[in-house]
Amino acid sequence: MRKLFLTLAICVAPLLFWSCDEEVVETLTGSMSTTINGETHNFTGTVLATLEGKTTITSTKISTHETMSLVLSGNKTGTYTLGFMQSLDITSLIMGGLGDMSSMENTLVYYPGTGNEATDSYIVIAGNCKITSSNASKVKGTFKGWAVKISDLQNLSMELINNAIVIEGSFTAVNGNSVADIF
Repeated sequence: MRKLFLTLAICVAPLLFWSCDEEVVETLTGSMSTTINGETHNFTGTVLATLEGKTTITSTKISTHETMSLVLSGNKTGTYTLGFMQSLDITSLIMGGLGDMSSMENTLVYYPGTGNEATDSYIVIAGNCKITSSNASKVKGTFKGWAVKISDLQNLSMELINNAIVIEGSFTAVNGNSVADIF
């Protein structure tokens, strides 16, 4: 009887993997699609982890080490301000200055994986992330923000802000523990 079950399992297993489409893979491993300054980047394997009220959503391309990482002060549905303001509205900047840089509790960071992460990495200074659905195993959402190089953050000026690049995209992140349970 045991041999019969083993034989059936061997026969059925290839069919399970052969019929997997991208939607099934995304459901199991998560995904992220982003446009950085007009260039599209797609990631497979987007995970989330929650610790002490902070939710981290991360995806890395193994082949290039390119990484997107989003940290939010929660994971409930709604809109979160990225950086220290919702937009780079010039009137708000003039009236309120650059704002409180220490209030960047929600951040989005892009590491290009080129070996020069310190000089070529970007951080969103203004924007938002909208969580459209959330449960214990999966979080879905969109984001858009204006980013500057991390190395320029200490000397942030109006010129650097005017040259900020746009980073926008969407994600489906699965709980890291859920992914480990699959394997």
